[in-house]
Formats: sequence, C-alpha cells, structure tokens
Amino acid sequence: MLWVLLPIAFGFFAMIVISIMFVSVNDFVIIDATFLVLGILIESAMGFGFWWLTSPEPQPDPSISPPAKVRRWARGLLMASLALALVSYTLGVFRVSSYGFSSLVPEANAPTPSLAIEIIDGVISALDSLNGFTVLIGGLCLAVVLRRLALRAPHDGMAKETRSLFWAWASVFILSFVGLGVYFVIQWLNTNSPSGQAINLSITLTGVLGCGFGLLTFALAIWTLILMIRYRLLFKRHAGYARLRVPQQPVRPRHL
Repeated sequence: MLWVLLPIAFGFFAMIVISIMFVSVNDFVIIDATFLVLGILIESAMGFGFWWLTSPEPQPDPSISPPAKVRRWARGLLMASLALALVSYTLGVFRVSSYGFSSLVPEANAPTPSLAIEIIDGVISALDSLNGFTVLIGGLCLAVVLRRLALRAPHDGMAKETRSLFWAWASVFILSFVGLGVYFVIQWLNTNSPSGQAINLSITLTGVLGCGFGLLTFALAIWTLILMIRYRLLFKRHAGYARLRVPQQPVRPRHL
C-alpha cells in the first residue's frame, strides 16, 4: 500500500514542478521530457504496489476472502493500465524527438506539426482514454478486494465505507456515459438546426457537465486517497499482530 501511496504524493509534487517549469523554462522539449520521465517513474512504482496488493493470500478464508476471479481481474486490469501508460509515454518520447522547435513560441508563429506527430498525438489520446477506462474498472475490482480484507480484519466501518465509495465511482462512471450521450445528441442537433439555440445549449451543457464532473471526481479522489491511507494503517497494525502471533503448536519445555 505504501508503494501505491508514495507515487500519488510524488505525482502532486511532479505537477507543481511541471507548473513551475511552464513559467520559468522556455523550452518545450525539456518540459515534455521531464513530464515523460516523471510519469514513467510514477506509473512503474504504482504498478509494483498494485501487483503486491493483489497477491493471493497464503491461507485464505473462503467465506470472507476476495474471490480469486475478482482479484485476478483487478491485477490484470491494473497491470494493463500500467502497460498502456508506458506505451503512451514511449510514444511521447518519439513525439519529443520529432519536434522541429524547442521554444514556447506563440501558436500563430509555431510551425505546422508533421503528419507523424499528428498520428502520434491521436494514438496517445486513444491510449489515454482506454487507460482511464481500464483504471476505473480495475479500481472497482480492487475496491471489492479491499472490502473483503477489511471484513477479515475485522473492520465493518471501513468495509461499509469502501462499498459506498465503490457505488459512488460506479455512479460517476454511468453518469459520464449518459452525459457523453447527451452531448452527442446536442452536437447532432447543431448540425441539423439552422438556429443558434442548440449551439448555445451545447456550450452551456458542456460547461456545466465539465465543471460538475470535475468537482465530483476531485471529491471522490480525495475520499479514495484518505481511505487508502486508512487501509495502510490497518494493514500495518495487523502486520504487527502477525509478528506477535502465538505459535499454533505448544512449545515443549526442555528437561533439565
């Protein structure tokens, strides 16, 4: 769990560094290369943590332990997310090497990107979208695994909170698809309506859905982070209990 939490904290630090570089460094290649290196380090560390977090238990309790299929799905999807992220970052390296300029020049004076860069950008966008879907489904499977571990602790409060968080993320996932469908309907109306009412409605709807979805996702992300910290404390406490466990076989006293 520590290998999952530390990269998240380092990710916030990396965002601050990149933001400062955008203001102080006038070199787009250096900024993008720094982003790629930090992204690879963060994704690799989180992948290591998720691999151990979804390991099978040595002595599982069939009545409470996470189902093997859910655990395997959580591990497979999270590892697939890591692979997609690494491929995206690797393509980003080729994109950086294809730049014909390094200065952050105004957009009007910037050279036209080549066809290769446009293709790479499209592939990266598709991989990032697929990665987001994979992370969400893998995270929902991981929530099931963690909830079963909380029941084994036992810690009914954390188990109930994990279930509530699971359904909150699932609801956001469903609402995002509904909002996307409504957006495409509005776009279709724009192309078939001569008036500007549909266009104005599309702009308003996009702003409202975007802001609402962003705020809701941010709130759930903070809730998830706090719950993960509590899980680490729970696991650390029970690891201490395991070290002090009384041997199952009684120790025979030595005869003097």
